[in-house]
Amino acid sequence: MTGLDDLRLSWTALAAGPEPEGGEGHHMATLPLPERAGGSSILLGRDLDDRRHLLVPTADAEVTEDTSSDAVQILELELGTGPKRLRYADVVCRMPRLAEVFDDLILAILRTIGPDAAEAPEVCSRTLEDWRAMLRPPAREPLSVRQTAGLVAELHTAIELVRDDPERRIDVWTGPTGARHDFRRGDRALEVKASLSQGEATTEIHGIEQLAAPEGGTLHLVWMRLEQVPDGRVSVALLVERLRKLIGGSPALYLRLTEAGWRPEAAAEQLTFEIRERRVYRVEEPFPRLHPANLVAGAAPAGVRNVRYEIALDHASPLTGGAVGQLFAELAVEHTGG
Repeated sequence: MTGLDDLRLSWTALAAGPEPEGGEGHHMATLPLPERAGGSSILLGRDLDDRRHLLVPTADAEVTEDTSSDAVQILELELGTGPKRLRYADVVCRMPRLAEVFDDLILAILRTIGPDAAEAPEVCSRTLEDWRAMLRPPAREPLSVRQTAGLVAELHTAIELVRDDPERRIDVWTGPTGARHDFRRGDRALEVKASLSQGEATTEIHGIEQLAAPEGGTLHLVWMRLEQVPDGRVSVALLVERLRKLIGGSPALYLRLTEAGWRPEAAAEQLTFEIRERRVYRVEEPFPRLHPANLVAGAAPAGVRNVRYEIALDHASPLTGGAVGQLFAELAVEHTGG
């Protein structure tokens, strides 16, 4: 089964320069993949304009061309001569800056394609449309520097958890889905906060429930102090790439990213930071917080909404030594449901 590393090696090999392929002026270098359709190899191709192609044999089935996007299109292409001439559904990436995302689309198509080449055009079209819908930006403002710092902190935490999980599950990252806590596995939860302030260690809490542990479980707070600097070693783009290498660019990852406000090649993706400090706290008494148990009837008074407050973290004691590593390892490998 083809993986991300296999694709990267193939693109490097194809970069040597295309040789003429086909009888009608097509100039494209191609390499076969292990996957096949209708008894013929699925190909990777790279043309003279450095555009990347996935060529799926169709057994002469009609290809409905899709040029509704400037980024990725599906065209009909014939290669070879005489009896060796074959028709392909040509899935082509026309924007080199989207090459990494295109690799993940290729893997999604390869996972879906079946042995019947006649069904290949429909599989390519359906998969491409699913990805377009997944990556289509909702109506929202671009991420601010502060929001980008928050995403960096969450991605950094996600990498640690996924790396320790033999199953490489991204579902531990629950914050973008609207869940109460940023990370959750079974009855354990993490809330992640980032600060760009270089002064006192503080953070803003949103709502009475944000620092309430899951029923019968535990909650920890991860606080990171970031500094935005030119040529910093940490960015959203870098962390997304690390996650892709761990997970393989699954659709589930892109769903989380888009829900979190990520956009490929957006300005926020290129902002660079340095991580100056990280603290991890177990949120239990006497950690400073508002909690339903502190309130009459266990809830905010009627008519009180959008409760926000700031806590000073120097009034609490963070975990020390190997306790943080142990916490992350346990959260990563715990099976859903506790």
